[in-house]
Amino acid sequence: MNNKADFAPIRWSHKKTREVARRMDALRDELTSHHPRFHPASPAAAKDIDACRK
Repeated sequence: MNNKADFAPIRWSHKKTREVARRMDALRDELTSHHPRFHPASPAAAKDIDACRK
């Protein structure tokens, strides 16, 4: 991780993994503490499991 180019494949795999997981029936929601912060109205924003239970 000494070069900024090292992060491109990690970023790509993170996005693809989230996309696949969101399509699975077994997925409840995501832990917001484990994802980058986006504006709450953004479709990229993670949904908090605890917030969805209320």
